[in-house]
Amino acid sequence: MAFGLRSALIPIAIGIALLLAAVAIAKASRAGLVLGQAVAVLMALAGIAFVVIELPYLAQGGMSAAFAGPFMAAAVIWSAGWAVYGWRISKARSGFAPAWQPPDRRLGILLAVLVLAAGGGWLGLGSAEQQAAVDFDAAYEAAERYINGTGLAVAVVDVELDEATSSDPAPVVERLVLDLTLGAARAYPLIDAPRLCLVDRATAEDPIYKQSIICWGTDGSALVLDADFADLGVQEGDRTIRITLDRGLSPCAFRAGTWSAALTLAPRTLTVETDDLSPWPQSFTIDATFDVPADATGALPSPAVGEPREDCLGVSP
Repeated sequence: MAFGLRSALIPIAIGIALLLAAVAIAKASRAGLVLGQAVAVLMALAGIAFVVIELPYLAQGGMSAAFAGPFMAAAVIWSAGWAVYGWRISKARSGFAPAWQPPDRRLGILLAVLVLAAGGGWLGLGSAEQQAAVDFDAAYEAAERYINGTGLAVAVVDVELDEATSSDPAPVVERLVLDLTLGAARAYPLIDAPRLCLVDRATAEDPIYKQSIICWGTDGSALVLDADFADLGVQEGDRTIRITLDRGLSPCAFRAGTWSAALTLAPRTLTVETDDLSPWPQSFTIDATFDVPADATGALPSPAVGEPREDCLGVSP
């Protein structure tokens, strides 16, 4: 917010100054003559400065030069037009008031106030931006400390498999009952409820995999644990929650073997003031591996499933 206001402040101030100059020129006052000449010179110089800025891009050749050429031509035309305007307004000097009048002084006061207000606001918002950045870094470090002191463990309580797929190369998982144990060194509040994404480990380790697209037990999005974290907080010590998930609309038929549980947390460490000035929430993900047995004896598939299915990695949101 502060960045947006600061970025808009100077253009708005320039627009107001040009509007005041236009009014003064229209009234043919002495201030109008001076302001008209000043605007013409400044605008012509701005066009020349733009040409100078574009020269390195023109020298690079290729696509840079293809864009720089037309921009430079437009800047030259811009400067030439303002030079002609400055010459014409100087030629029309006799049509302007020969001496300074009280309205000119009032206009000067308005312009001075405008410059002071715009300059003060620009500096003040810049200071607010810097402080917001400092606060944000401190908040981010605090959030990292909370996350670094948080651990996740997953235990399979019950599993239902599709026995018809047991030899290819391991049975497809149809239902899971899991105990998730979240251990924290200290309590901390959350901005939003944690989100859980379950996939097999081979998929989670593939560079093509993107979290919250093919999570198991949902339509592909991460599971929001809002019922278990209604207080929007992580307690100190261990906290175990039980979740029951069916394959249902899951886009991927993951099989028994080693799985990955990725839990996304967003600690609330920002103040209200900083929250308005910085992007948030920042989320952090911790994950844990767990084994889904291939049969009632608790045995894992042999050989282990080591590669993700291509049709799962090709799933897009």
